[in-house]
Amino acid sequence: QSAISPFLITCSRHDMLSRKYKKECGSAGSAVPFSKPKDTSRPTRHLYCCNCSPLPDGADWKTHELVEFCDRFGLVEDFFSVPGKPWAVITFVDELVSSAAMTELRKTSLQGRTVHVQFAEKVEAKPAKKASIATIPCTSVSKDIAVPGLVLEKNFLSPGEEEEMLSELDSLQWASQMSRRVQHYGFTFDYVTRKCSVPAAPFPPGVQRVAEQAVARGILLKFPDQCTVNEYLPGQGIRSHIDTHSAFEDGLMSISLGAPLVMDFKGPYSMKALVLPRRSAMVLNGPSRYEWQHGIANRKSDMIDGQVIARGRRVSLTYRSILQNAAGCTCTFPQHCDSQSASIPLSRKDWEGDSGGT
Repeated sequence: QSAISPFLITCSRHDMLSRKYKKECGSAGSAVPFSKPKDTSRPTRHLYCCNCSPLPDGADWKTHELVEFCDRFGLVEDFFSVPGKPWAVITFVDELVSSAAMTELRKTSLQGRTVHVQFAEKVEAKPAKKASIATIPCTSVSKDIAVPGLVLEKNFLSPGEEEEMLSELDSLQWASQMSRRVQHYGFTFDYVTRKCSVPAAPFPPGVQRVAEQAVARGILLKFPDQCTVNEYLPGQGIRSHIDTHSAFEDGLMSISLGAPLVMDFKGPYSMKALVLPRRSAMVLNGPSRYEWQHGIANRKSDMIDGQVIARGRRVSLTYRSILQNAAGCTCTFPQHCDSQSASIPLSRKDWEGDSGGT
């Protein structure tokens, strides 16, 4: 049960919508900063709108049909949505504006859709629990455990190349619908299908150079055609997952910029905590790509060789090649392969769980 209740509306139609909202949000409900108002008779500045068009990944929320429609009633301050989901919460400058917008939305069809509207209440996020030092796994405990197929090359980039890459990426547009900021190149990662089929902007010059360097040095066997950039601030992470078999070929590469952190690997019979140094390149081949899960714990420090190291801002570039085989993945790990009827783990179905990167 989520700590933040979804909208519980009294009439039967809205009861059904509320159940649908709760089901779609799943365990991500605690990350949704809105709930049913305590006093349902009192208007609020926030409108929960269901049955609207999802906001495309990377799109400016100010271009969404709801915002364009509601702008005529007064200032729209903010817009909240979940990628791929047909609902959103719009925040107005005051209750008079939101009330006027609600009245008109209830009798207007947007792109052939009847939008169902209710007031919402802003919920302040609870302070994150501080992880006990004793609960943080130390890298030295698993230092002798090998992850088959994993290659880690330290100092793959020079300090100057790292600085140039960060400067270039920060000059480009970040998408912020997730709990962390992302960029997609070559193809856009679809958070619903967990695949990449929609073309995106071509590789920027720096992203292109890093890929060329990896191929020239034999770290990657072929030039990748997709790259996802993730920004991890202290306290942010990514749930343990295996990149979708049917979407990508073997050989995934992750470049770490800005700050080191510990990535956790879970195999059939063992676990490993591995430090990813800044400027390093990590490549997953064979079992490490198809069988071992990888993830980053949501915490602000790591235990590295017995010392607590505070995390900094890390930016990662995950390079992959789109699988073009019409038959899908034919790997030798059918228990983890969605092309061979394996189910996708729950953590991959959570919209907040993975943005297709490391």
